[in-house]
Amino acid sequence: MTIDPAQFKELFSNWPAAVAVITCRGIDGQPRGFTASSFDPLSLNPPLVLFTLARQAGSLPHFEAAPGFAVNALAAGQEELSARFAGPEPDRFAGLEYTFGETGAPLLKDAWARVECRTRHRYDGGDHVLFVGEIVSLDFSAAEPLVYHRRRYRRVTG
Repeated sequence: MTIDPAQFKELFSNWPAAVAVITCRGIDGQPRGFTASSFDPLSLNPPLVLFTLARQAGSLPHFEAAPGFAVNALAAGQEELSARFAGPEPDRFAGLEYTFGETGAPLLKDAWARVECRTRHRYDGGDHVLFVGEIVSLDFSAAEPLVYHRRRYRRVTG
């Protein structure tokens, strides 16, 4: 069975997902990051998470060389930050408050959750690379997360 790429994209644009900025310290020592909705827990023991990054992404060599990464889950109202890290802006970190974690990955001050990981594995994922990281630190608040669904930002209601 052949899967139609347009249908594949349509299905997953309808799949609600939390929005995160995934970061690392680049080869040049500068902070690097991109907007992702492909972040998932993998294992409790040991505590593992995973994300994917497109092979054609300019930041791929930085993530492949970095000892770790951070997942900065965005809060409702941070749509501009999501767009900044999804677009071509040359200095995505300009004007942002962040610190470097123990792996060197930037931790965004205003994210509702920050999960720092050491990279444990990288796997071939077709046109993406799958990164598995072991959590070395995490913190989060009670803030409402930013969610992306049907090509729009949404609010969680309940």
